Amino acid sequence: LLATMLATDTLEPAERARSGATLARLGDPRDFVLEVDAMRFCLIPAGPFMMGSKKDEDEDAYSDEKLHENTILQNDYWLARFPVTVAQFRNFMRESNHELDDESWKKDPANHPVRYVTWYDAMAFCRWLETRWQGKNWLPPGYQVSLPSEAEWEKAARGGLRIPEPVVERTIADINKTALQFSLQQNELPKRIYPWGRKIDKNRLNYGQTGIKTTSAVGCFSNGASPCGCEEMLGNVREWTRSLDYGKFPYPYDPQTGCEDIKAGRDISRVVRGGAFVINHRYVRCAYRDLKFPDFRNNLIGFRVVLRLSLDSVNSEL
Repeated sequence: LLATMLATDTLEPAERARSGATLARLGDPRDFVLEVDAMRFCLIPAGPFMMGSKKDEDEDAYSDEKLHENTILQNDYWLARFPVTVAQFRNFMRESNHELDDESWKKDPANHPVRYVTWYDAMAFCRWLETRWQGKNWLPPGYQVSLPSEAEWEKAARGGLRIPEPVVERTIADINKTALQFSLQQNELPKRIYPWGRKIDKNRLNYGQTGIKTTSAVGCFSNGASPCGCEEMLGNVREWTRSLDYGKFPYPYDPQTGCEDIKAGRDISRVVRGGAFVINHRYVRCAYRDLKFPDFRNNLIGFRVVLRLSLDSVNSEL
C-alpha cells in the first residue's frame, strides 16, 4: 500500500516523502529500487532532439545553452528509470574493492538516491556493474554501462523529435529476451522546459519550493516522468554526466570535439545535470548545466547509469 501511495499525485509531495521514509524503515518491497540486478531502464530511441534553450522561449535560459537540433545520437540507448539508490550503491561497495574516504553516503534511507559520491565513484560503480552484467550475459552486444553524456541525459529528459508510444521499460535481464514493440509519435513539445511541459509544478519534483528540504525515496514523483519514462530527472539530486567543461566545449554539442574524454584529468570539470531538493526553478530545467571537478562530493549530487553502444562498437559499424 505504501509503495502504491508513492506513485499517486492525490497526496501532497511531503506526504509522499513521509510514506517513502516509512517504507524504508519497514522494508521497501520494490526490488528495482534496492537491487542492482532489478534496475529498470527506459528506451531512448535513436534520432534528433532539441538541445538547449532560447531566451524568448525560456526566461531563465543562459547564453551558453543555445538551442539547436542535435543529430548525434544515432543509436538507441537505455537510461535508468531512477538515480542509483543507497541500497544499490551499498551492493557495489560490499562486492567491489572500491574505497571511499567519506562514509556520508551511508546516512540516507536505502530507497533514497545515493549522494556524497564523486564522479570517480560513479564511474567505478559503472565499471563494476558492466563487469557483473557481462558475466551474466545480460548486456546487449556491444553495449557498455556508463554515465550518460549530457546530450543523452537531456534527450531522455525532454524526448526526441519523435518519442516512443508506449514507453518501453525493461530490466537488464529482459532487454535481450523480449522483442521491442513500440511505435514513434511526434513529440508535441520538443523544446519543453521541464519533462512534463513548460510550467514548473512543485507536485512533480522535489526542489526548493516543494518544501521537503532533503532527498526523497525514488518514485515519489512519477507524475513528473519524462516522455520516455525516466523519473526524477529534475529535483531530488543533481546527476553526474561523463561530459566535460562546456566552457571549453561550447554548443553545438558534439562528442567529436573531445567533450566526452573519460581519461581527462582532475583539473577539468564534468557537467552536472538535474537540479536538487534545495534548488529553485531556474536550476531545475531540462537544459540547465552546472560544472563540478570530478573529485567533488556533496549532499546534492548523485547519478544514474546508461546502457549505450561502446565507441568501439559504433566505429566498427562505420
